[in-house]
Amino acid sequence: MLIRVFKTETGKFVSLEVKGSDTIGSIKLNIQAKEHIPFDQQELVFNEVVLENQYTLSNYSMRNKSTLTVNGKSVDLMKINVKISTGKTISLSVYSTDTIADVKTKIYFKEGIPCEKQALIFDEKVVLGDSGTLFDYYITANATLTLMRQSRGFVIDILIPYGGETDAGTVTLRVKPSDTIRDVKDKLNGKIGDSRDKYELIFDGVVLHNDDTLDDCHINKESVLTLMRSSTGFMHISIEAPSGMEFDLEVKPSNTIRSVKEKIEAKLGIPRSNQRLIFSEKHLEDNDTLDDCDIYEDQEEVVYLKFAD
Repeated sequence: MLIRVFKTETGKFVSLEVKGSDTIGSIKLNIQAKEHIPFDQQELVFNEVVLENQYTLSNYSMRNKSTLTVNGKSVDLMKINVKISTGKTISLSVYSTDTIADVKTKIYFKEGIPCEKQALIFDEKVVLGDSGTLFDYYITANATLTLMRQSRGFVIDILIPYGGETDAGTVTLRVKPSDTIRDVKDKLNGKIGDSRDKYELIFDGVVLHNDDTLDDCHINKESVLTLMRSSTGFMHISIEAPSGMEFDLEVKPSNTIRSVKEKIEAKLGIPRSNQRLIFSEKHLEDNDTLDDCDIYEDQEEVVYLKFAD
């Protein structure tokens, strides 16, 4: 059947092809895909009743050509702190849905530091990628980020301390002054077996740009660089299929279980409607996020995929 959705902010009507068994949550996901209104910022109303995500269109007695109204739900502003290399700390008003690129823009307007010269660090160990949101990085109200300068543009031997659960130590590399930071990362990859896009190199309080040379950065013989893990907001979780096969999925904490099922369908060809996902002996609901379900990266426990009854 067909329903119409009225957007109060624009006065626009949108038509959606649906089934009576579709949940309100799935309708919101449809609107998100079609109109780019985030799922958690939608409030759907029918006959002056605010609709709950878990109920179906049939539960609300909707028929062909019924009209819903979508209202924008406000996302609360919050304050975060940014510590600048000069020792100054500034406060920013942000939303949890703001990306790191958005935060850099706010810093630019407040402090005049160009976005491309900013590198933001959280928890003293993660260089934040521009595309991730504050929510993706678990950055909440009153959190403090550290702003380092991003170099724009050396070493015959470089000692590079790097950290990890089993890999803490130093690596010695033989390099040339004309080597770029990208070249150094490639040499380092041969030593530690980690892709260069998973970390940043820091020297003298500066996050080093891939295109700069060691000479550009004034790195000399026996200089010490620090390796810091870089994050894009994505994480990997393990799924065990009914056959017992395990595979990894790249996801975000803000992904819903429904979107995880869609990734599984794309990977294994199992229709989303035939999937049941189990974690910690609990059945996972489509509209919940991975964060809601306490599913994080590097957990020993896997998510089990079962066939729907």
